[in-house]
Amino acid sequence: MFDISPEYSLINKIHKILSSPNIVTKEFVANQYDHEVQGSSIIKPLQGVGKVFGNTTAIKPLYDDNKTISLSQSAFPQYSEADPYKMAACSINTAVKNLVVMGANFKKIAILDNFCWCSSDEEGRLYELRKAAEACYDYAVHYNTPFISGKDSMYNDFKGFNQKNNPIKISIPPTLLISSIGIVDKINHLTKITPEKNDVIYVLGETHNELDKSQYENFFRVKKTNIPKVNATKSLDLYKRFEKANKKNLFTSALGVDLGGIGITLIKMSIGSNLGLNIIIPKKNNLDINQFLFSESQSRIVVSIRKNKENIFKKIFKNTSFTKIGTCLDNKKIVFNYSSKKYSDTIENFSKSYKSKIKGL
Repeated sequence: MFDISPEYSLINKIHKILSSPNIVTKEFVANQYDHEVQGSSIIKPLQGVGKVFGNTTAIKPLYDDNKTISLSQSAFPQYSEADPYKMAACSINTAVKNLVVMGANFKKIAILDNFCWCSSDEEGRLYELRKAAEACYDYAVHYNTPFISGKDSMYNDFKGFNQKNNPIKISIPPTLLISSIGIVDKINHLTKITPEKNDVIYVLGETHNELDKSQYENFFRVKKTNIPKVNATKSLDLYKRFEKANKKNLFTSALGVDLGGIGITLIKMSIGSNLGLNIIIPKKNNLDINQFLFSESQSRIVVSIRKNKENIFKKIFKNTSFTKIGTCLDNKKIVFNYSSKKYSDTIENFSKSYKSKIKGL
């Protein structure tokens, strides 16, 4: 890991994370198969003029029906060794949130599980599996999202010998992939990830000091921090309000915060739209600039709205956590403002990092 120091600037950190294997575009994957089969795809893997990977796709299977089907997925194996319950909770919550952000009817969402585990006959591994299953039950019941199918793959271990001919065992981290499917009642409920000129940018949901096992922590040292925790009650309330606001066509764009945090989400929206952003980082909840931009706290959504819709926006989200963080500009720069300092770079440079090749592929 790199030491955090003034010499390693905020912009350099963003470029480092953007070009990392878990964040960098997977355009080369999308282009290897025909995602235009039967011409039914509405929201495609690559979105916006900048061809950014969204969190969700949508298809319209019936030509004469106004409904669409949205699909998403989520997995957080990086949390499994430390807290398998939180790992499963994050996977379910994110897979559900992605569909809500796309415009799906919350009452018409179902999920599937894919457990990919190691030696479950070992007490420690069996305990991890139990805690993950408990989270699956708790959050599926709370969100009323049924498991309609699933697949289990156990004993994903390698037993062999090292260079000194000593026996070794290599196991995958306990992993749970949650896939989600939902119905969007009307095609005009679908959202896009690209803000427009003069839009106001808001973050819905709470940001905490939750950098443990994050993409940021992969490269930089962090002080005492935590693994993201899902508050199902607050999340459910936020998602229902989002659905209500979306049906009123309140949002110009929306994208769920995922790996890399708010900072990476904003960069993707800017690359997708090819429009600049002026972001003012708030001093909130005692968070520093790195914690606010790169924390991977759950249940957050970045949205953009027209200025003339701010009053109705505030009424719908009254008594919830939301933060105004900036505006979308008709230029080609992304600027982060914090404590009288400005950190900026061009969309073109950020796009180069985001679209850099994964070594060896």
